[in-house]
Amino acid sequence: MATMVLVQDGKGSNVALVPLSRAVGLWLKQSATVIKWFKNKVLWMGPEINKFGKRVIDKNLLSQPGVHIKSEIRDGVKCNIVIIRMPAVIQVYNYVKSGRRSNPNPTTENVMAYYGYQCQRADCAKKFTKSERKKLSKDHIMPTSRGGKDSWTNVTCLCIKCNNQKSDHTLEEMGWTLLRNPGKPVSKLEVQLAKRKDVPEEWLLEITE
Repeated sequence: MATMVLVQDGKGSNVALVPLSRAVGLWLKQSATVIKWFKNKVLWMGPEINKFGKRVIDKNLLSQPGVHIKSEIRDGVKCNIVIIRMPAVIQVYNYVKSGRRSNPNPTTENVMAYYGYQCQRADCAKKFTKSERKKLSKDHIMPTSRGGKDSWTNVTCLCIKCNNQKSDHTLEEMGWTLLRNPGKPVSKLEVQLAKRKDVPEEWLLEITE
């Protein structure tokens, strides 16, 4: 899984996960501030001045908490080696939560993750791992063939066996109840986190506050 970085808006609210390359780009453009760094991950390490005498690292970066300098002897010459730790959490002050950024679509993958890869039929309730997600499906509570909409309030997660059994019937017609009533994620971040096998400890405090 590609390295992701947790993004906060100007108020300090967690809003999304973005790829590392995007986070670093925002940081280097000074459009974001690094709030927390991964403890044991290095983004880049190399000499401050290259063999041609040109500065490799901007001086402004050297004052960042996640940037460290150590002296080494290379080819008999003392030089400064810059170590840049990997950003874990960044704050983007002009981040606007709108459109698909804050409203994830009820795709099959998103629905399965939102319901924890578990069949929501109460009499089944079988749990699956993410690698077993092909055994699960998105089900429309009111079938689309009968006018049901493809919206968060009309979808749930069923295993393939239960979905085939339900077919184009309603829950009432089947006499079924659900573990959780249909709902909508509060943010894109909620679904992104649900898809992950683990959550880095550098994010935990930010997420649980």
